[in-house]
Amino acid sequence: MKKLLALVLAILMVLGTFAACGINETPKETEKKETVTETETTTETVTETNTEPVIYTETATYTEPIIYTETVIYTETIIYTETVIYTETVIYTETETETKTQTETETNTETITDTDIETVTNTEMVTDTETASDTETVPNTETVPNTETVPNTETVPNTETVPNTETMTETESMTETETETETKAEISYSEGLNYSLNSDRQGYTVKGIGTCIDTDLIIPPTYKNLPVTNIGSSAFNNRTHLTSVTIPDGVTNIEVEAFRGCTNLKSVTIPNSVTNIGENVFYNCTSLMSVTIPNSVTNIEENVFYNCTSLMSVTIPDSVTIIGDKAFYNTNYYNNESNWENDILYIGNYLIEAKNNISGAYTIKEDTKVIADYAFTDCTKLTSITIGNGVTNIGKNAFNKCTSLESVTIGNGVTNIGDNAFYSCDKLTSVYIDDIASWCNIEFVDWDSNPLHNLYLNNGSGIYKLVT
Repeated sequence: MKKLLALVLAILMVLGTFAACGINETPKETEKKETVTETETTTETVTETNTEPVIYTETATYTEPIIYTETVIYTETIIYTETVIYTETVIYTETETETKTQTETETNTETITDTDIETVTNTEMVTDTETASDTETVPNTETVPNTETVPNTETVPNTETVPNTETMTETESMTETETETETKAEISYSEGLNYSLNSDRQGYTVKGIGTCIDTDLIIPPTYKNLPVTNIGSSAFNNRTHLTSVTIPDGVTNIEVEAFRGCTNLKSVTIPNSVTNIGENVFYNCTSLMSVTIPNSVTNIEENVFYNCTSLMSVTIPDSVTIIGDKAFYNTNYYNNESNWENDILYIGNYLIEAKNNISGAYTIKEDTKVIADYAFTDCTKLTSITIGNGVTNIGKNAFNKCTSLESVTIGNGVTNIGDNAFYSCDKLTSVYIDDIASWCNIEFVDWDSNPLHNLYLNNGSGIYKLVT
């Protein structure tokens, strides 16, 4: 750079010298030369200037990725599991054991007694005839003479050993002859059922399965410190997972269709408190095999065991006064021809049904107590029926549409005749009774329950024929 400045100053000095000496040229040429000179100078200047290029390169790159990722997961799982099992097992074992042992000098005799509860095991008796008489043999456990054995207690028989004699071992804790076991366990009631408070606010009705998943349903006797008194209508309808049901004492009514369609239900326990079993309660419970109805029940409504195709055994107590239509229809018992007597089906002292093809005169068995509803309905060939003194109740529609029925004999024990019992018995002309006082005590539910209504004249002026 300094050199360049020095060169410029030198040129300027030369030019100034020429001007002072009077050297003049034509203006045009002078201007040309000067121009040329300046051009050269400019060229040099440019050349000189470009020889040292100064390049300032500043690169600033700011790369700062900031990523905020915040994941918050709150997981709270609370599981309350409370299992309370009360198990009390009491085992009473009484055993008399007689052991005969003959011993010789330095003879080891090993006696092993095994019981069902493994009270005494591996008992070793060693008898030395030279040194012992009236010795007491103690097995590997501690001894308490003549004690009762309870599991996890210490028991040792009272044993005396005499050389060359009989050895008698007597204890109440070893098993050979008698073992008596008694087990008591707390009942585990089903939980999660639905209930509703009765209108009198004195008890509860079971309304449904709720969250209960038990296959063996055990209904509790109380809920919220009040008794459970009813099984509600359709409470367990079509609950096919149920295999057994235990109804608690205190329940008086099993309402309609309570267990209808429980096709895997095999057993039912009905307590002595139940008085009424409603319509269709066990309808189509095809696995139910036997039922014992308690002697508190008075009413078995219609279709109660309808289509219970496995039901082979039924016990009906004397307390029952009403059996509804088709209560046992299409059960195994119903379909078994050996249970029919002259086309009449009885269960105990109850006349359940007559086949429609029955004809002529028929006398009901003497020990019969109740004639079920609709028992002889549409028996159009039946001409005469004799009802003995043992019958107390004649069900509704019992002889409905027996269009050929001409005479009826009614015993002194009848106290109730259901509605429409003799409806459409248009040929009935004779009614035989033994005691007019007993007849007057019969409760007739309606006009057509009285067989005499057909004996009145159309104008109601009198009886055509009543034989006493």
